[in-house]
Amino acid sequence: MALNNGLEEEQQKQKDIENSDDDDVDETGKLDDQSDGKAKKKRKKKKKNKSQAATNENNTEADPVANGTEAIAALSVQQDEDEKDEEGGDGDETKPAAKKKNKKKKKAAAVVTNGIHPTVSCLQQTNPPSIPICELFPGGNFPEGQILEHPTPKVPPADGSLAINRTTSEEKRMLDMAQTEIYRELRQAAECHRQTRKWVMSWVEPGMKMIDICERLENMNRLLIKEKGLEAGLAFPTGCSLNSCAAHYTPNNGDNTILQRDDVCKIDFGTHINGRIIDCAWTVAFNPKYDELLKAVRDATNTGIQTAGIDVRLCDVGEAIQEVMESHELELDGKLYPIKSIRNLQGHLIGQYHIHAGKSVPIVKGGEATRMEEGEIYAIETFGSTGKGVVHDDMEVSHYMKNFDAEQANVRNAKAKQLYSTITKNFGTLAFCRRWLDRLGESKYLLSLKSLLDAEVVNPYPPLCDIKGCYTAQFEHTIILRPTCKEVEFKLMNGFIYSVKSFVQRLSPTDFKDGFLSYKTNCYKLHYYETLTGLKFILNTDNNVGNIRDILHQLYSTIYVNYILKNPRSSASDISMSSIREASHAGSWYESDGNCLDQQLSTWLTEANGSTNSRLKARAIIAPHAGYTYSGPTAAYAYKSIDPTDIDRVFLLGPSHHYSLNTCALTNHAFYETPLYNIKIDTQISGELHKTGLFSLMNKQQDSDEHSLEMHLPYIAKVFEKKGKDFRLIPILVGSLDSSKLEKYGQLLAPYLCDPRNLFVISSDFCHWGRRFSYTPHNPEDGEIWQYIEKLDHKGMELIEKLSLPEFHSYLRSTDNTICGRYPISLLLATIEQSKKVVPSSQLPKFSMQFVKYAQSSRVKKANDSSVSYASAVLTLVG
Repeated sequence: MALNNGLEEEQQKQKDIENSDDDDVDETGKLDDQSDGKAKKKRKKKKKNKSQAATNENNTEADPVANGTEAIAALSVQQDEDEKDEEGGDGDETKPAAKKKNKKKKKAAAVVTNGIHPTVSCLQQTNPPSIPICELFPGGNFPEGQILEHPTPKVPPADGSLAINRTTSEEKRMLDMAQTEIYRELRQAAECHRQTRKWVMSWVEPGMKMIDICERLENMNRLLIKEKGLEAGLAFPTGCSLNSCAAHYTPNNGDNTILQRDDVCKIDFGTHINGRIIDCAWTVAFNPKYDELLKAVRDATNTGIQTAGIDVRLCDVGEAIQEVMESHELELDGKLYPIKSIRNLQGHLIGQYHIHAGKSVPIVKGGEATRMEEGEIYAIETFGSTGKGVVHDDMEVSHYMKNFDAEQANVRNAKAKQLYSTITKNFGTLAFCRRWLDRLGESKYLLSLKSLLDAEVVNPYPPLCDIKGCYTAQFEHTIILRPTCKEVEFKLMNGFIYSVKSFVQRLSPTDFKDGFLSYKTNCYKLHYYETLTGLKFILNTDNNVGNIRDILHQLYSTIYVNYILKNPRSSASDISMSSIREASHAGSWYESDGNCLDQQLSTWLTEANGSTNSRLKARAIIAPHAGYTYSGPTAAYAYKSIDPTDIDRVFLLGPSHHYSLNTCALTNHAFYETPLYNIKIDTQISGELHKTGLFSLMNKQQDSDEHSLEMHLPYIAKVFEKKGKDFRLIPILVGSLDSSKLEKYGQLLAPYLCDPRNLFVISSDFCHWGRRFSYTPHNPEDGEIWQYIEKLDHKGMELIEKLSLPEFHSYLRSTDNTICGRYPISLLLATIEQSKKVVPSSQLPKFSMQFVKYAQSSRVKKANDSSVSYASAVLTLVG
């Protein structure tokens, strides 16, 4: 669920009195269909009720302020209208008096759209909310979501069945009317979600316990939905994932995690009526330095919603989302980080009592070509990250869900059966958490729960995390693909809404740079200052100032003319590529401080002194590319074998992890940054290779994303310090190469490999074992799982040592071993083989390969464990 479009409307008694003449406009901004005579009587009655409600509201704190560039950008008339609709409407209480007079024109009859009558509410919600949604709209006519037309599919169906004129088609209108009850249930759940979210945003702030935030939100949700068993209630536990954790974290009892000012928190919760689920999420960030991350993800979600529709291919939605998401960058502490779509998280089809009902909506290109269909309901959600853009299971499990296809629990334990009965009765096939079992009075149930997990009648959903130290954001909406139109259960919004209290508390002197400009009056202050990513705006109020949107309208012209027009900012895509590729993984995958990194590398290289490889003189090495905590010591054994004295160039070959590539690609940068020093690219050799027509060029995003190359740069820089840093680097990203391409590239690289002035570095990890890698083979005859993995890897390593490309390929086909650098290794073997054909026999060296170190990230003993293997090898001359 995305954030509101514009600013929350102030609810003050004085405004209610001033607008009392306009009460013939109901809460959704639609005209009442009463006659003029009846309207006059109703107006007097509503005036009295509204004044009473206003009195109650003034006893609570609900003063909004806006933060971020979007708060200024949201000052358009259209966004005013959007906010009125989004908030369920309170009449247009914030427009100037001159415009209010227009409302006194003769009223028109209400329009019935697609068989759906205008929303009529007899009551006004209190602040804080205390009236269940079903009582707030006793007629059952709950607010309709935002209506959009279905887009024309990028690729029409092959059978030519594309439907047009859906909005006016009588057949489609009749089909739409047949689903009125389903829409009503979805809208009731959506209105509950909307009001709960609006209330939560008014008080959530740093210093609160995550468990308190979740339980306070859930209690309000239960009240507004009027919880009643499986007929109405919460669809899944409240997710409040922090920072690098993207999804599926909710605190278990005893978890005292506190929300910090610098946290990025994803709040994701669901509601349902009779299993008709609304699934929406948004991201809370108190520090404005994360604004661009939130903007990127919010824009990507809005793009996904706009692209989605009947007959649209899921892969086209994913491609559109990724294009928008990855056009953004985030500046943190003076460094720019690319924002990546988290490629293994997706939106999803929603069924009745079935949150993930089969189809998935990707957020990167390359997904399935399956089409969206009429009548389907989707959660369109996107996740952006400053990290790797891939999540893995981490931390303690809190989310669980009954297997949708399991008819009964095939367990013998009586306590497990009783627990399963409790789960079925209270949650059915909807997700639940341990806090909810505690709330039902269950105790000492963990062993019983484990029995259900082992029997696979209940599934665990552990927190999903990117690399530590990065930040992730999420926005999500639920959409209905109605026969006539697309209904979005929340508005497509921009902006940030906070209470004055929490906003002022999270400000600190560090938020402001020297020389910031400010525009002051006696009751408000607007700060706006410049950063590398553009303009930042902060509105601060010291007391109740009235209509904040009107204040911003007054300021907007001055700011726009005097500052924005004079300081135009180009988007990231318009800026020329820097000649230096930044060390994008420093500080997360390895140490960003040069002195600390140098000391760490020196220690590992010293520890490798006594090994056989210290007496070798490498012409090529194979070494891992995982985080240094895991693979750094192993890599040292390969790098220890390098004598840089006579080496002028380093060819660095790594696999492509982040985008599909069936060729080889070169960098377009002149330098690669490391925390030690910047490494020069051999632009001459790279240019010669590119002229062959066999190599493509990585763009800035692709180059920055790829860790398989970057993880070798600190070691290369360290080893070549002995040579006074006098060398050049040729980084090559190796795609999925078939045999014919391997032969071509091998012929091209063979002369370089045979030249003693060149060193080849091959980047590869070995077996990736575990469910998160979709690779879990095990032969018990080989011992424990870790022993099986070791034997599996060593079999492949023996074939690499034989320098036999055919046997290595045969091994990969028979075992499917998840060696991520299989293609760079294959290219090295192909280059050695082709050297026999392209290099004169008098100059042909005789090579020998030897593996000098092997390690595993963990010794796997259970099926739920995971591990990555690391190996170092050295290619030398014989004789």
